[in-house]
Amino acid sequence: MIFQPIKIVEAVVRTALNVIGIGIGVFAVMAICVICVILFLVFLFTVYPRLEAEKYESYGEIPAYASKNGPEWQYAQYTSWWGKRLDPEEFWKGRTIWLDASATDAARRHGRDYPPIPSTTNNAWLAPFSDKDEGSTSGGPDSGPFITFYGSYRERVYWDKFWRTHPKPPEDLAREQSQTAEDLDIPNVLSIDRSREIEAGYPPEAFTDDALRFCKAHDQSKASAAWKISYLQRLRREHTDDSYINAYLNAWNLSATEVFSTNSDVENQSKITP
Repeated sequence: MIFQPIKIVEAVVRTALNVIGIGIGVFAVMAICVICVILFLVFLFTVYPRLEAEKYESYGEIPAYASKNGPEWQYAQYTSWWGKRLDPEEFWKGRTIWLDASATDAARRHGRDYPPIPSTTNNAWLAPFSDKDEGSTSGGPDSGPFITFYGSYRERVYWDKFWRTHPKPPEDLAREQSQTAEDLDIPNVLSIDRSREIEAGYPPEAFTDDALRFCKAHDQSKASAAWKISYLQRLRREHTDDSYINAYLNAWNLSATEVFSTNSDVENQSKITP
């Protein structure tokens, strides 16, 4: 593959030398051609990306409008901010602490494998796990340019446990419920799917026959929200952080009044966004 550009360069070099009246042997011309190609490749793969990276240096992150396979991801790796740790307080300000698509995307646009571990929780149990950043490369012919993201084993352990023990983001819950609802008429498969979802930490209320039936029919009636109300009431009884309850209420267009009006915790509704 490399001989074609060499031949082109050779022709250009010979023409130039003939114009200025310098005779030179074939092997010397070939050597000059090889050197030119090597210099070009060095420029293409090392110097040029760094020159392009200067455009993104002042951004501090890859813009949200950049496509997943856009050149921004490749060039941003040469900036000074790529892969640097993020301030937990700044990152989670105004966000529900969830390992959802939004948080993961925001972290990755800074070159991080995971969002920062929240500083509001007791993380003493993480002490035995390494907090050293290491790079992991993703990408390929079918999935875009090779990109190196940085993160620590401690972050991976934290988010793995978090995913298993915390409420799931509304969009993830809706996706899993919808997929399970497709097997509603196949009892054996449905039983396996339902058990798998519940073992993964998804609420059993979302996978009852009634809830799945409403989901499959795309029914948005008040009756279809029964499982959501039941789930939210359980979260309240279990003293789940109000930020999750508020996020569900907003995502599902429910009010605290209609969810908790028959609940014994009604006197605490002031903590919940109406």
